[in-house]
Amino acid sequence: MAHIKIRRIGPLFRLSKKTNFYIFNWGILNGKIYENKDGGYLSNLGVLTREFEIKNDTILTGSLIYKKGNE
Repeated sequence: MAHIKIRRIGPLFRLSKKTNFYIFNWGILNGKIYENKDGGYLSNLGVLTREFEIKNDTILTGSLIYKKGNE
């Protein structure tokens, strides 16, 4: 998983690598990323838990679909 920064109408979405883990930033919320048993990912963002999948350059977060664009 590489550093991905995506801007769309709505919250800014970013995945970033720290020393030995990744951080999921969604708007002002952030949390560590964990792999779930179904092959997707999970992040506890404090007030909510968000599950998502990564397919090619697309991130599926349930109701939202983020596609990688130019930085």
